[in-house]
Amino acid sequence: MTSISMGIGLSSQSNWVLLETPGGGPVVRISLLENGTAEIEANGGGQVTITVAGSASYDGEYLIDTADLASGPVNLVPPALSGSGTTAAGDTLPLVPGLWVYGGGDIAPTISYSSGSTNAVDTSNPAMPTLLVDVADAGTVIAVSEQAAGVSGTRTAASNSVPIAAPPLEIDLVFSGAGSGSSTSSYTFPGATLGAADADRELYIATGGFRTGSSSSNVFNVTVGGVSATRVAEVIEAGSNLTVLNLHKVAVPVGTTADIVVSLSAGSISQSRIGIQVARVLKTGGTTVTEVATANVAQDVHPVDVDAVDGGFALAAAFKSGNTTQPTITGLTARGTPYVDIDSGEFLSIAFDVVTTTGTRSINTRVNEAAPGRHIAAAIAFE
Repeated sequence: MTSISMGIGLSSQSNWVLLETPGGGPVVRISLLENGTAEIEANGGGQVTITVAGSASYDGEYLIDTADLASGPVNLVPPALSGSGTTAAGDTLPLVPGLWVYGGGDIAPTISYSSGSTNAVDTSNPAMPTLLVDVADAGTVIAVSEQAAGVSGTRTAASNSVPIAAPPLEIDLVFSGAGSGSSTSSYTFPGATLGAADADRELYIATGGFRTGSSSSNVFNVTVGGVSATRVAEVIEAGSNLTVLNLHKVAVPVGTTADIVVSLSAGSISQSRIGIQVARVLKTGGTTVTEVATANVAQDVHPVDVDAVDGGFALAAAFKSGNTTQPTITGLTARGTPYVDIDSGEFLSIAFDVVTTTGTRSINTRVNEAAPGRHIAAAIAFE
């Protein structure tokens, strides 16, 4: 085995260093070429240990088999991408190039880079490549591959992975509405405000109300611009005066306004009233309902704990037929006005709150009257 110690302190003015082991061992010649490549000449073959010292990134002892050089450059140190969990769109990540060795019969390898990032690696300064994190990279993990291509072959070395922080969640209450009528089973809210359009926009829609004249099951159906929403949670009080509280969600990436239609299920209806609250949520990744707690309880205050996840949001809603004071919600910081006056002082309340710390959220919904009320509390996460 041949051992070679190489000091990075060599410069192009050093020309070369000749090492000869006592007793007639291998003779080794180390030269630094004009392009900064260290050229090592040694008699014999087989395994070689190269020790690098005095460098910022490459210090270490590396064992190679000289036979491997016949198939292309051999990587000693992979490229290193700087970054952390707080790295975000707009940040420029320094990339330390990998350290390679190649056979004496080969030419200096051509170095190139590829990555899963939106932007390409900037190699305008080959000694200090960089990668600009794009908005589209938010919430992903970035790594870089470095290719060293020589006459005898090409090899690739992968960098470490750097997680890119997801953009902060945006949530705003964008629309409130109410309707009442006789023998009415469908309410249309024309040109309802949806907030700014975005490919990641979802709308969360709370609907609460009652109808008289039927004890059959009552379920709200909700469409936004003709797109059907998906029910997330529901609470129903059956009886001749049926009361319901629903939460729906729907992805609507385009448009700033749309007709919202809320329909009651078929059945005899002598009178109906509803209220609606719409929240615009801007998120990335799929929606995961981590927990939904519902209640139809004969108490004015309903306490509930939900497990919330950082980067998601928590919400709560409360409604009671004949409620002449505004239901209140504590444990959440409401976006916008959290209640809507349905008719003659009858109120639906809903509060949405961004979660910044993973853990339990203690939420109280209060209908402010000692009579059965409808309550929903939920935690929503994105992943």
